[in-house]
Amino acid sequence: MSKKEIPYAFCTAPWVHAHVAANGKRRLCCIAEEAPEQYSKLPWNEFKNSEYMKNVRKQMLENKVPPECKICENPNRVETMRDKWISMYPGESAAAVESTAPDGSTDFKIKYLDYRSNLCNLKCRTCDPSASSSFHTLVSKNFNTDLKAMFGDIGETSPMPTVKNYESIYSKEAMQFCETEDLTRIYFAGGEPFVESSHLPLLQKLVDQKKASNVILAYNTNLGYSLNTLKAWLELAVHFKEIYFFVSIDGEGDIAEYIRAGLKFKNFETNLDYLIQNKPPELRLYLDITFTSLNLFFMQEFADFAIRKNVQTTGKLMVFGENSFPLLRCESISQNVKQKLLTEWNSYFAKLTESQKNLVNVLDGTMKLFGTTTPTQFVSKNESLHRLKTFENLHPNESKFLELLSRKPLGTEWCRELTNETI
Repeated sequence: MSKKEIPYAFCTAPWVHAHVAANGKRRLCCIAEEAPEQYSKLPWNEFKNSEYMKNVRKQMLENKVPPECKICENPNRVETMRDKWISMYPGESAAAVESTAPDGSTDFKIKYLDYRSNLCNLKCRTCDPSASSSFHTLVSKNFNTDLKAMFGDIGETSPMPTVKNYESIYSKEAMQFCETEDLTRIYFAGGEPFVESSHLPLLQKLVDQKKASNVILAYNTNLGYSLNTLKAWLELAVHFKEIYFFVSIDGEGDIAEYIRAGLKFKNFETNLDYLIQNKPPELRLYLDITFTSLNLFFMQEFADFAIRKNVQTTGKLMVFGENSFPLLRCESISQNVKQKLLTEWNSYFAKLTESQKNLVNVLDGTMKLFGTTTPTQFVSKNESLHRLKTFENLHPNESKFLELLSRKPLGTEWCRELTNETI
């Protein structure tokens, strides 16, 4: 299948990919909608050619975008995931189509594995309790009507079934894939993969089977764990073909600590510096930021941090949280302040050298994407502030949203709009 023959709606994910989200639900990929419950709970050997998956493949081949894929129709990043999937497996599209029976079933082997647990050491405000055991524990212990308004009934259920299901079902499936499938890529995210007990054993199995040299690893990790954990991983990492290491970090210093509750930035930076100094040549390192209304005011400082560390950046807009932390969504910033932020950024970016621009060009592209968003008030200003403060009250020793914003003149201006008073 040539590039011209690829239907617009086609994506290789339903043929080459197996994904379980941190909440234990199966999806077509990490940004797709969850599969219906009756299919999501099936073991992989039944899910692969279930009526759900067969129908998804048929829709794509008929050039119909499945409803589960709506984010690719309204992307929150410069490159859509659909384009990324096709570019990752440029030679597989024709073979995938040829393997597909009229009913949508296929015997195509899985090449990309992405199984996640919700076991996590942080409670990021860009996340939610279903994707972080620490977050869930905090909400469950303090559950009240305010938290229910933010997170629904999720705070009343235990996070442990997801962790236990991962350990008893999904991690075993992943281990089996090492033997039965044609794995060329594995993506580790979470939760936090470096605190998951099956993470290193899976890598060790691929090394022992002498398959590691054919496998590309990719990570999204918070680097908020011990240095010894990182060192143990590096001993195995050198055996793999390539490693794409995306470090989730949403600012510098207490900006990062606010958004990523539980993170100690000093520990984070120690781990980052060690990785920079000791990374194998196969490892490509990135600082991966989720754009929020808070860190937009400090994006120049974050870019300077990346430039000092000489690390490439990548990023995307926050697309969830309209119920939990609506004020953190970039769309919550008023049009007046938004235009001033973009003007400040454009002036900053224009003064960088070409080599510096190459490190932070994705930040520039994501700022441009922010420029296309429509200011939106998801709930009232008072209610938005109340929901932030509800969560802040669970972290009494942390900095506060309005205090952090008020460090910047434009942040102070937005504070006045939010509170109708001088900060």
